[in-house]
Amino acid sequence: LIYKYSFSYAFNNKYIWNYNPLKEKKEYEFGGYATNYDSKTLNDIVNDTIFWKADIPPFLPPLEQSVTEVEVISKIFNSRKWTGKQTTLANFKENAHKSDILHLSLHSLLASKSSEQNAMIFQKTGANKDYILKSLDLIGLRLNNSLSVLSSCYTSDGKVISGEGMKSLARNFSLSGSPAIVASQWQAYEGQTMMVLIKFYENLKKGYSKDIALQKAQIEYLEKSKGIYLAPSNWANLILIGDTSSIDFDNESFFVSNTFLISIIIFSILMFIFSFYMFLKKEYKYWKKKSA
Repeated sequence: LIYKYSFSYAFNNKYIWNYNPLKEKKEYEFGGYATNYDSKTLNDIVNDTIFWKADIPPFLPPLEQSVTEVEVISKIFNSRKWTGKQTTLANFKENAHKSDILHLSLHSLLASKSSEQNAMIFQKTGANKDYILKSLDLIGLRLNNSLSVLSSCYTSDGKVISGEGMKSLARNFSLSGSPAIVASQWQAYEGQTMMVLIKFYENLKKGYSKDIALQKAQIEYLEKSKGIYLAPSNWANLILIGDTSSIDFDNESFFVSNTFLISIIIFSILMFIFSFYMFLKKEYKYWKKKSA
């Protein structure tokens, strides 16, 4: 089906009608956050009592390609990246709203019994204990960007609540003002996810809509892969949720980006006024001559 159709999902029906809220002008086209993690951070995640409700693996491996992923993608855009020890929760909260595209290549935690405990894990530095971004913390961020990409495991998964749907990390990014989210339905394999996302961003830069950009990226992955790497578990985890429209990377105002169109409209209005004036003048002379 991926060869015939592009797919997207929606938390509610406003996105079905090409919902596209007014976008704030941003400092950067792309803002990336990635860390390989040190052993202390990984041990603290597993041992942290705050996650007694979360589904924590007994061992979390370093993310060996996380930083590479962000560094490669950042070259496509006007970018700012936070990697390694810079990938702190404090830096994220301070700078997240500055980027039109927000990209997080981090470990995430899925809490099947308590969705409020769903979280993304940043780098722990020194005595800093504030390195856990919980689902509920996202709602007050006010991102107001075009796209958030959650390059982490299970970021579109969560507990299904009657009348509300699935309460996932992706859903709370939407509530924070991000109209489109690319997230993972299950485990995200580093190498395969990076291959798809690099092509996805290249397609976005070329002007493709988000759903087509992801479709073409997944097809290109399949065409370059062999054997077990063709299995959907390697590439079909990434889905688009929300607004599918393309992204204007010029970040110009309507009047700047549509100068030629506006010039034609103004010229047409002036020509209409002039023609109407000449018509009235001609009619005035006609009736004046007739009354004489």
